[in-house]
Amino acid sequence: MTDATSPNIALEEVSRVLDQDPFWAVRAKAIQSYASLEQSLCGLLAALGNIEPEVAGIIFFKISSADSRNKIIEKLFRRKYQGQYNLFINSLLSQLRPIDLKRNEIVHWNTAQTISGAAQSDWSLSLIPPNFWTRNADSPSIGIQDLVTFANKCSFYSRLINMFAVVMDPRHQESIASVRDTWLGVFSQPIAYPPQAGHPLFPTS
Repeated sequence: MTDATSPNIALEEVSRVLDQDPFWAVRAKAIQSYASLEQSLCGLLAALGNIEPEVAGIIFFKISSADSRNKIIEKLFRRKYQGQYNLFINSLLSQLRPIDLKRNEIVHWNTAQTISGAAQSDWSLSLIPPNFWTRNADSPSIGIQDLVTFANKCSFYSRLINMFAVVMDPRHQESIASVRDTWLGVFSQPIAYPPQAGHPLFPTS
């Protein structure tokens, strides 16, 4: 779809230029970041259920509903830890839901070309809902910065879940002894995103 507000522009040239736009790679990176998050959730399922990763993968990746998957993880979590780490798991589950919904938009929405001027800097790509016949000025869209933000968020939650599984695994207690207390402090609190300074996953240069 092309949303053009400037006349006398060769749409073939616009398409040729935008076909090389970084938007396409960033969208792919966003989808891959969500796939990495799913892989981390699969690892968490294995740890919570005390099952082999191969078996966990067979189960996890056959669950087509993200909501059902999250509810299974929640039940296994509460079974294993009772009321411990409730603040952590409650915030994790509440924040996974909007991530799942945003993933669906990134995968299923159409790419639209927007032309606001004659210069190439006035040409851009974004994702819009597939029913573009009802599109108006208030319709939502997802731009390249939104995709970057989503990818970074998925990466944070993926690494956080991985660390929870590692810290709670008795086999790793010796190797993480120097940071274990720090992480246990993280897991005793609700998850705050973006992480604040002092958080082990706070981005550094």
